Amino acid sequence: MEEKQIQTISWTSPEYIQKEKSIDWFWTIGLVSLMGFCIAIYFGNYLFAVLILVSGGIFFLLQIHTPRDVECEINNEVIKIGNINYQIKSIKYFDIKNNEIPTLLIYTSDRFMPIKSIQIQKESSKEIEKELIKFVEKKEIQESHAVKFMETLGF
Repeated sequence: MEEKQIQTISWTSPEYIQKEKSIDWFWTIGLVSLMGFCIAIYFGNYLFAVLILVSGGIFFLLQIHTPRDVECEINNEVIKIGNINYQIKSIKYFDIKNNEIPTLLIYTSDRFMPIKSIQIQKESSKEIEKELIKFVEKKEIQESHAVKFMETLGF
């Protein structure tokens, strides 16, 4: 009996898509953080006030930080994204979205955030599909509404 094999496919992808933010976005985050801080202080919740300021600062820092390139690989055993490995046998199904930025969506057996999104190169999308379908079922996957909402907000 012939054993199925996946041809190893490798590529690099940014760890996330960084969207350009206008100066208004920074002002909005700063003012909302400051207002939340003042309201928390008014009600005597000092720990929450500090948490709001730290969260606002993290938003600023994440926007300044440029995404690094991550090595991705698909082989017989795993889909590897940087230092994270997803076992092929733990993937329930996958889908490829050929939007302006082609994306491989995998549905894993994880309880928290089971849908993983991986940027792929447009020219390798057919090859990835051909290889993955040997072991994993292809099925329509919709990204969660929370992810779409956050993208609308610019995160």
